[in-house]
Amino acid sequence: MTRGHMKMQAKQKNLKAKEAAKKSEGFDHKTAQAKSLVHKCPICMIQSVNLLSMKQHYESKHPKVPLPAELQGLQ
Repeated sequence: MTRGHMKMQAKQKNLKAKEAAKKSEGFDHKTAQAKSLVHKCPICMIQSVNLLSMKQHYESKHPKVPLPAELQGLQ
């Protein structure tokens, strides 16, 4: 029975070590997503990942406002 107890202690020790290593990595999905939003609409301040989606946003949400020069050449 002592081996079973030692085995459980070893598992707990390994679990704590894995959790500590995971915390030290520090990868955060929220900050990674926020970094990918690089384009910002000057009218409503919504953020977008790429210029094509920003153009679609302008066409659907701000149809009366002329497109900025950077969005005019996109298809």
